Amino acid sequence: MNLRLAPLACLSLALAAPSALALTTDSAQPMHIASNQFNYQDATGIATYQGNVVATQGSRYLTADTVVVHLTADKQISRVNAYGKPAHYHYQPKPGDHLIYASASNIQYNPNKNLLSLINNAQVNQQGNIFKGSLITYNTQTQIIESDGTQTTGGRPLMIIQPQAQQKVVTHATS
Repeated sequence: MNLRLAPLACLSLALAAPSALALTTDSAQPMHIASNQFNYQDATGIATYQGNVVATQGSRYLTADTVVVHLTADKQISRVNAYGKPAHYHYQPKPGDHLIYASASNIQYNPNKNLLSLINNAQVNQQGNIFKGSLITYNTQTQIIESDGTQTTGGRPLMIIQPQAQQKVVTHATS
């Protein structure tokens, strides 16, 4: 891989990797990434995007203050962290589905474990149905979502399910 393209490729792989989380056509779309600053350290395999980071690919849309991509020695993604106040992510699971919005202080993706974690002030929202917790994890392979309500995470999970007739289109995750 051309090392000059490695940082762009690593973020695009990071967003494309959880294919169970978005339209299958999203992975075939071009990736657009913008940030105020960018730094890639080949020796450590860490790419850092800072300042108003916006990454889009098809229906996938990520905004954060900072995105850090960790690469292995063979330039494979080992972890992606998006930090914000909060960081936001949305996508469309299937054609015709409503968008799913997620937000948290830290959105972390670990492709080796097929694990997407929303950490601190985590929230998932689809059509007015809201799931909140200090920690929400989603296994992209098994499609199992969990939330920890122990003292470690600081509170009990909360789920709000709208009656079918009252579900409404939501344009963003609320805090």
